[in-house]
Amino acid sequence: MLVTKKVSKNIGVIARIKHCLPPQTLLNLYYTLIFPYFSYCNIIWGSNYKTYLQNLFTVQKRAIRLICNLPRYSSSKASFRKLNLLTLENINRYQILLFMFRYHHNLLPKSFTIFFQTGIQIHSHYTRFSHYYRSHYARIRTKEFSIHCTGPLLWNGLPEELKTLPLLNSFKYQLKQLLVNN
Repeated sequence: MLVTKKVSKNIGVIARIKHCLPPQTLLNLYYTLIFPYFSYCNIIWGSNYKTYLQNLFTVQKRAIRLICNLPRYSSSKASFRKLNLLTLENINRYQILLFMFRYHHNLLPKSFTIFFQTGIQIHSHYTRFSHYYRSHYARIRTKEFSIHCTGPLLWNGLPEELKTLPLLNSFKYQLKQLLVNN
């Protein structure tokens, strides 16, 4: 994968200069040289089979081990939490949920107005889940990875206090804390 090669090259740069820099500067280099590759269009390519993304996730863990000065095969789970960083899978969830927040609060262009439907929009009688977004039917597995299917599932799984936050910045902060700590 081309992205894995580019990220590995940047990790090599960080590895060569890590002895000269403090951890906070290394973290800034991570956000400058590596994180953009993980976040750019992640809604599209990040919703995929885990096996397809495994090499990229391994490279991300290697970068975190470098920043935290951990041995090569040690666990990086606690380091993600300590540095307040999202894993590759959580970056995808974060971006999908930001899209869903913008959709829910009508912050997207008009072309997205009928992108998702709630139960109350489908039928007029009240049910327990009538305010939930409905996922689109997926006949094949690749359709299940689309935002039409994953967006409503992730949004409906959020705690209610997060869904009702009025401001995007407060939603971003609370969502990141939720994803990092889980």
